[in-house]
Amino acid sequence: MKIETHKAKLYLFLMVVIFLFLYLPLKGEHKSREYPRFYLCFAYISGRIRVGDINNCLISFNNNDLFNYVRKYNPGWEEVQGEIIPLPGKFNSFELSLYVEFKSRLSLGLSILEPIQKSNESSLLFSLYIDNRTQRMNYYFKPKYWLLFPFEYTLYYKIIDNPKFRFSGGAGSGFYVAGISRTFIYTMIIPEPEGAKAIDDIKIETRRFPFPALVGHLKLLTEYSFNSRLSFISEIRLRYGRISCFKGTESLERIYYDPSGNVQGIIKAKDKGFLYYFSKEDQDIGERYFDLHVWSNLPDATPEFMRDIRKASLDLTGVSFKLGLKIKLF
Repeated sequence: MKIETHKAKLYLFLMVVIFLFLYLPLKGEHKSREYPRFYLCFAYISGRIRVGDINNCLISFNNNDLFNYVRKYNPGWEEVQGEIIPLPGKFNSFELSLYVEFKSRLSLGLSILEPIQKSNESSLLFSLYIDNRTQRMNYYFKPKYWLLFPFEYTLYYKIIDNPKFRFSGGAGSGFYVAGISRTFIYTMIIPEPEGAKAIDDIKIETRRFPFPALVGHLKLLTEYSFNSRLSFISEIRLRYGRISCFKGTESLERIYYDPSGNVQGIIKAKDKGFLYYFSKEDQDIGERYFDLHVWSNLPDATPEFMRDIRKASLDLTGVSFKLGLKIKLF
């Protein structure tokens, strides 16, 4: 919260300084040059994306039929505490843009946004009470997605053009370098009071491979001119598309403990490849939900256990709104 507040204050200060500087008396302002004309824009963006597969996994696990039944009817032999929270799709970012006006109604916009990253932590405890003994299964998730300096280009056509107010429509694409990661820790204590347990620590780290992904967008831009050099702009951006072909690693460390807490065995495994999204049958709770896995080669699995396998994606479909100042360079 403090970082976001600091960034907002810094941006506001920058806007005020530029505004006052450009409003100082200008000596010998020259007639506008012929085309092309160049403009610089500082803007603040607020928007939302769907996120997609990584959230579908979290939501389908949290809301599987067994957990929902236990939450609703609260049977005495089972209990669910906590919930798994999906990643937020809402984001705020700053954008720096260069506009090149080729003709009175035709221009090109080149924009770069600051990096966007979202992560959280949540856990769920499922308890099963049988014959005065308790079996506990604790699920801990720490997911994350990120976008590294998204770069966009847009071709604008000016629909309304007068000295004070302009309205344009635009279309283009963005280049996105993105990543998906997740830490999943599964602890099973079976059964108490003996207290023997096993802990699975599974880490996924992937990024878009090998080149940035292209995602299309449409924009509606309005511009109000204060003077010949400074304008206030607002823009609505509609984005549609997904990033797939994430490639990276998945590591597993499984540790077995006896009732006294002594380590009885350790299993380690690691795989490299593409990130996949699929529906699986969880044999510990007998329910089906979506999951993510990194494989170098797809496994041979029956449809009853694993099905609908495809490469995982990050869904950037959404809408955003931009406010900023546009400054004429030359």
